Amino acid sequence: MIYLMENGNIRPLEGKKIENMEDKNYIGLCSYEDASKYAKSFQISIRVLTKTLINHSIRFESREDLDILCIPIMDFDNIYDDAQTMHMFIGKNRFLIVCNEDMLVKNIISEITEDNNIDVSFGRLLYDFLDKLFEKDNQYIDGYENEIMELEDEVIINKESKDYVNSIVQFRKRLFTLKRYYEQMINLFNLILVNENNLLDKQSIRLLKILAGKLGRLHGSILFLNEYITQIREAYQAEVDINLNKIMKVFTVITAIFYPLTLIAGWYGMNLNMPEFKYTYSYPIVILCSIFIVIVTIAIFKKKKWF
Repeated sequence: MIYLMENGNIRPLEGKKIENMEDKNYIGLCSYEDASKYAKSFQISIRVLTKTLINHSIRFESREDLDILCIPIMDFDNIYDDAQTMHMFIGKNRFLIVCNEDMLVKNIISEITEDNNIDVSFGRLLYDFLDKLFEKDNQYIDGYENEIMELEDEVIINKESKDYVNSIVQFRKRLFTLKRYYEQMINLFNLILVNENNLLDKQSIRLLKILAGKLGRLHGSILFLNEYITQIREAYQAEVDINLNKIMKVFTVITAIFYPLTLIAGWYGMNLNMPEFKYTYSYPIVILCSIFIVIVTIAIFKKKKWF
């Protein structure tokens, strides 16, 4: 699909070929499979095109009269899956977008056309597209925050007997993925704003700086949530340690109560000729003494509030 940009408007060229690249501004939209068919029309060498499209890492390259961007289309519902990527080739009179999610780009171009924006430019198109990519990020991050708050209630307030290690680890992995994503995008924006080839006008640079500020705030939100989940993990670990200490305390008290009885049993279990063995009431007396020792020990522990 090829669009013509002139007089501040964008219109599709249905079945038409590019007439003169130097006189008019053209926008191309194609899939990765068809990208090579657009290379000649948009003055991109096959070697550069092929080398660029096989690399799907987030990046910005500045070549002579040509800026190249590779941007992921983040799917927050499947954050661990490999994200769809989009390559952009921006020149003085040409803007080629290579991606398999063409409906997203078509919708953005349609919105720009409906607005009748007389200031439309390649820079403005780039801004509108990137803004569309990030428009729901705040909503997803707010959802993550609510999930983490619910987890905090379960761990600290409700104190449900459940293993939360897996939930905490999953949150940390998700936040780490987003942290790395926003860091790479911020770095990409910094390189775009250098405007080495002077392909962006002042208005576009101003808008992109605003969007870069939004990215910085999103990155800050991710850092906050990462710190938040770390505090919950520490609180959960403290709760586990407290419960373990309680269990050990119970075992210690039981051991302390029955240790005298173990001593008595061991004493009378020795094969020695003790005089009291011949006494008729020896066993009842030993039993009563054992019960007395247990009662006194429990009373002392109760008084000391050891259990």
